[in-house]
Amino acid sequence: MLAAAGHRVQCLPLLDIVALELDAAAGRQYLDALRAADKAIAISPNAARLALPLLRQLAAAARPQLFAVGPATAQALSAAAGRVRVADAPYNSESLLRLDGLQRLAGQQIAILCGRGGRAHLQEQLALRGARVRRVELYNRRAVDVQALRLDGLVAPDLIIVLSGTALGVLRELCARPEFGAWRGALLVPSGRLMRIARELGFAEVWTADSARPEDLVRAVSRMG
Repeated sequence: MLAAAGHRVQCLPLLDIVALELDAAAGRQYLDALRAADKAIAISPNAARLALPLLRQLAAAARPQLFAVGPATAQALSAAAGRVRVADAPYNSESLLRLDGLQRLAGQQIAILCGRGGRAHLQEQLALRGARVRRVELYNRRAVDVQALRLDGLVAPDLIIVLSGTALGVLRELCARPEFGAWRGALLVPSGRLMRIARELGFAEVWTADSARPEDLVRAVSRMG
């Protein structure tokens, strides 16, 4: 969409998503967690896609009520379920916690479909509302080796779009390389939380979009002129 709007776009992956190889015992534990759960929350499209094989092993009546952090995650989940409740923009943990179905949770079991690591905020807040929470960890986020990253042909950008706190940390390391040493462009992130992280990491000009949806990113770039 950015290219269609007339911008020159360069993609530089800063994270690899590596699916966890579940042995038989781990697979059974995760399947039991989903069978026992009243509700399951997918916090990324990767988590949703990797959870599909587990969800498909459950009869429709045994599947938990499904929640998704955003439209892309909901679309990935829809292959295994009918209705998926979706958080509103800016599609983060705070948005999920505003959903009606996640307010009164005393005695309920909730499975969080996620990767290893990441924020604990969602789990902590659900527990405070009375839920028993189980993480179903399905992948690792692995930072690329910034020293080995090939930058051949990369033109110094006027703007860099970064969509996660982990990627911001990798970008900060990348900016220490001589090729990036003179970069003084702007940064665009999809939330106020990431703006704060970016500024703490030393980025001076940081803008926010309404969410990480492509159309919101395009709108934010247009507003920047």
